[in-house]
Amino acid sequence: MVTMKVHVPIEIVDEILDCLPLKSLVRFKCASKLWSSLINPIIYRRLHEETERRTRKVLEAIRSIEALYNESKELVSVDDLRASRDRIMAKLDEMAGIADFNGDVDRCLSTLPGVGGTLRRLRACVETLDRAEFSRPIDALIDAAVALQEEAGVA
Repeated sequence: MVTMKVHVPIEIVDEILDCLPLKSLVRFKCASKLWSSLINPIIYRRLHEETERRTRKVLEAIRSIEALYNESKELVSVDDLRASRDRIMAKLDEMAGIADFNGDVDRCLSTLPGVGGTLRRLRACVETLDRAEFSRPIDALIDAAVALQEEAGVA
């Protein structure tokens, strides 16, 4: 029996591996040192990209919340103020969802040097957000607007 060794170019192997789900890559890297050396850079790149993407989204959500707060200072209608508060609360929920890394991605991210700490800080930042604290200033504006409407209605 004649056996032939077929060598697949590393670029093609990288392309194939890059198409696989993260969970499979993590399992496959245990097959050998060679596989691990091929797969680790792909996992590392993907996880860093995911962390950067989520960090950007959290920063965008923070900017949106700041903009909504600034807009709400200009509003006088009670309904507009309530709608603004609802949009701010929705952005806070969005931030919580962005920082929620579950399952395989979370386990892989926490093992990467430098990423685990960033992930923990991001999660801690979002977990410490107090929804009541965020809505308090707008609730005060709503109460003031309601009082003004009632006063104007009485006069």
